[in-house]
Amino acid sequence: MIGTWRNVLAEHCIVESRPEYSKENFRLTEPFPELQAFADRFDLTSCTHPFLPLTETPAAGGGWVDAQGKTCAPRAHSHVPAFVVLMKALAGWRAGHGGQLP
Repeated sequence: MIGTWRNVLAEHCIVESRPEYSKENFRLTEPFPELQAFADRFDLTSCTHPFLPLTETPAAGGGWVDAQGKTCAPRAHSHVPAFVVLMKALAGWRAGHGGQLP
């Protein structure tokens, strides 16, 4: 005995509600006060992190060394949120270009 089975369903249309590319507004150019205060707590030049103790020390010839004396990257830098790095870079750009955006 040979038989076939055929399921027939009504058409089901899927519409993408978001476009593939949209410009997101992360408010980095005009941050709200709480975001700016949070970003200001991070000092990228001296590697101070508001929530982590600094376990590395500056080396004599530049760079950083850990407790065993080995050259390393500061651990605090790996825990800085990406938007804070972007905000600091944007502030540096504005300072060097008369307050203009890139």
